[in-house]
Amino acid sequence: MRFKILYDNEAKDLKAAWGFSCLIEDKNILFDTGGDAKILEHNMKRLNIDPKKIDTLVISHEHWDHIGGIPYILGKNPGLRVYILESFSDALKSKIRENAKLIEVSEPEEIEEGIITTGELGPGIKEQSLIVEDTVITGCAHPGIVEIIKKAKELVDEISLVFGGFHLKEKSEDEILGIIAELKKLGVKNAIPCHCSGDLAIGLFKREFEGYQEIYAGKVLENEF
Repeated sequence: MRFKILYDNEAKDLKAAWGFSCLIEDKNILFDTGGDAKILEHNMKRLNIDPKKIDTLVISHEHWDHIGGIPYILGKNPGLRVYILESFSDALKSKIRENAKLIEVSEPEEIEEGIITTGELGPGIKEQSLIVEDTVITGCAHPGIVEIIKKAKELVDEISLVFGGFHLKEKSEDEILGIIAELKKLGVKNAIPCHCSGDLAIGLFKREFEGYQEIYAGKVLENEF
């Protein structure tokens, strides 16, 4: 399975901005849309990605840096399926319904064969992550990256790769190393934080996971485990 990063704080030959978006190329599923529609549009055009070919959009949570590109995607591809959480605001739901088939989820749900949303997670900021075979993609991991992987392992036998925002900016080195140890105990072979994860966490994950790869807008990831 190939995962192409369309939007991130870091970029090579594309525009970088605070936010996250990832395309599951083999399935034409877009996960999150970054924070700025014009930047998403620019990056997709540079990557020769036609928004009309996207079949499904999944939004992890309702923060601006993950929903900003929705108007661009829906404007170019009205009628596509959009998976959001039931707890999202009525205002956002109404805007999506104008141009798309809105699907609200609270529990885990199979989007298509091998692709599962974790459903709503977290006691505070509600968020869903996406399981793609044995890979997990996170938006910001507000519910906690370890808790997300524990939930994912209730739904599939193995999680070998996890990547995306891990929201570890406020964590100490000891706390981050403890999280890394927990992920390894859960069988994760490679974990790649980006976006909101913080430089300290990114550096520690790079040191602790042999298969680590840098993530940036334009990067293509393939799970080799």
